[in-house]
Amino acid sequence: MVTINDVAKKANVAKSTVSNFFSKKKEISKELKEKILQAAEELNYRPNYFASTLATKKSQVIGVSFNTDTKSSTDFHQNIIRGILSVCDERNYYLLINPSGKQKKHFFPIDGEIILNPESHEAVSDRRMDEQIKRVWVGTPPDTEIKNVYHVDNDNVHIGYIVTDFLIENGAANLCFLNSQASRTYSLERKRGFERAIHKHHYLDTQYRHYFLEEKADPQTFAYEIAKKELDCLDVQAFITDSDIMAKGVYHAAYERGKSIPDDLSVIAICSGLNSSEVFQPPLTVVELNELRLGHEAAQLLIDLIENVDSKRLHNKRIDSVLKIMGSTKIIQTS
Repeated sequence: MVTINDVAKKANVAKSTVSNFFSKKKEISKELKEKILQAAEELNYRPNYFASTLATKKSQVIGVSFNTDTKSSTDFHQNIIRGILSVCDERNYYLLINPSGKQKKHFFPIDGEIILNPESHEAVSDRRMDEQIKRVWVGTPPDTEIKNVYHVDNDNVHIGYIVTDFLIENGAANLCFLNSQASRTYSLERKRGFERAIHKHHYLDTQYRHYFLEEKADPQTFAYEIAKKELDCLDVQAFITDSDIMAKGVYHAAYERGKSIPDDLSVIAICSGLNSSEVFQPPLTVVELNELRLGHEAAQLLIDLIENVDSKRLHNKRIDSVLKIMGSTKIIQTS
């Protein structure tokens, strides 16, 4: 096996010079770089990645953890990863994906980690005991993380408020919110916004219901079962769903019960990774969370942290979200 000694001998330079070149610990002249590269190419030498990582204490790898099971990953998550990858490409980093996220030590050296789907009371796991690893959350960080916390997020309280207020302003006197798991920080925030709009319009308890998705439950099945119950027993006029996956369950239940969307029932999904005009008829009204930018900004912030960019330039980011009105919601025309 070809070693660094062989390259140094072939290039007629010191071993330390070759080491500095591959580890990037010290800058060397262009002439020496060319000699080393030529020698390495002739000898078919490839530097040992793990040895280089130990020497430099830097891997040029960032991780992303879903903090959920793989079945719950969606096109929304994939779009966030696309945003992260665009920054990795720009800034010469690799990406390591840990789809389950929880309670796992990283077997591969990483310089930093982006965590999706943060939980409100997340236990401190082994992977977070290493203070050397920089971290950025997509979403509000758990309350157990109180030191040097950075995150990128939408305004989820505002999102919960605007979708609820929009439905009420357009005639929904009885509505239901099918939220994500109660453990998710964004779910609690969206519920607060939902309740704020309800209180603004002085709704009675009988006019609105809220449900959290059960842990490990299938979102589409969960929404379908709740929607059937709501349509059979209560005069529900609108559904807010956490995701387009849940909205599919509501559509299914509505069609089975002979309910027309949007004439009899309005539906809004907060998170959408699907093309509503192709998957839903009528097309689904959604909140565009701008997940590509969520991923892009999270990766930029993390790499800036890793590379010790001036702390004055480091700050949490709030990404705009927009209600995209399509055919699944009734609109009251006003003069």
